[in-house]
Amino acid sequence: MFSLRSSATLGAILTSSTFATDNKDFTFSGWADFYYQYDFNHTPIGTNLSGRGFDNRANTFELASAQFNIKYGKKGGPFAVTLDLGVGRNAQISSGFDGVNNNKDQIIQQLFVSLPQKDGSTLDFGKFNTWIGFESGYTVDNPNYSLGTLWNYCQPTWHVGLRWTKPLTETSTASLYAVNGWNETSDSNSSKTFGATLTKNVTKKLSTTWNYIVGKEGTNGIGLPNPGQSDVHMADLIATYAVSDKQSLAFNGDFASSSGANSGHWYGMSLYSNHKLSDTNDASIRFSAIHDPQGLRSAGASVSSWTGTYNIKASSASTWRFELRFDQANTNLFENGASGSSNSRTTVTIAHVIRF
Repeated sequence: MFSLRSSATLGAILTSSTFATDNKDFTFSGWADFYYQYDFNHTPIGTNLSGRGFDNRANTFELASAQFNIKYGKKGGPFAVTLDLGVGRNAQISSGFDGVNNNKDQIIQQLFVSLPQKDGSTLDFGKFNTWIGFESGYTVDNPNYSLGTLWNYCQPTWHVGLRWTKPLTETSTASLYAVNGWNETSDSNSSKTFGATLTKNVTKKLSTTWNYIVGKEGTNGIGLPNPGQSDVHMADLIATYAVSDKQSLAFNGDFASSSGANSGHWYGMSLYSNHKLSDTNDASIRFSAIHDPQGLRSAGASVSSWTGTYNIKASSASTWRFELRFDQANTNLFENGASGSSNSRTTVTIAHVIRF
């Protein structure tokens, strides 16, 4: 079963090289991710596909991501450091989400220091991936290659600030967060954004995670979608269930509200089914849908998608990913090379991930 925000595609173990001296440990890992995507709407080359997170180019070969990860920390030591360096289209898009510091720190995907506390908790500070949602911005870790409609329209991607995590029992863990905002290196206003997580292994097969994020987002220059400050609340639920050793199910649901310069709400959900066909073959199906009636998340529509992904693990370092996806909206949201716009789109994607 895929773990939250740190799952491994096909259950593959991320190979790494580790060296140690008398007083320190370093671990290195990474990947290169290439794809080619064909759009049956015949969108012109160079046009960004609306409604897509990172796989937003069609009919061209793309370097989605080349990433090098470094972890430093000695067991029982006073601190640890995580540094993830990335280039490629995914890193460019992720950094571009920051309306204030657009692409200024694009190479740094994560950089945070971890301080173990005497009570068993850990305090992290720096830039880290969001706690919201089932799917990771590191697409190589997800059961599907593309990111779902829920991820694209409803959720943040990363944060800069503080994270405190503490195991409560053998089956539950809690986290608290204080960050600059949604995808902001420097805060766009004087208010901070806060969050919380409670993860509970209900049974050996069922796990739930309850997430919350609240804060004042936007300023006179940027906002969602119009400039101005808005008070944004979001509740996020993740549930995973292991049907068997070969099949797992997952659910992710969001509800968010905004008041102030941009008032309204948005909500959505994603359902996942992952099937392990063999030690080297894996298939995943996802249905994702969102409703954004006031256009606060750029959709201004009801949008849904069906995605089927077939993964082949060629070796411990190489995975081929084949994906068929169908997007649909209640308005002409998608580009179309023939008619200009359309309410639906179908794409086929072939990707190759090389891990080290």
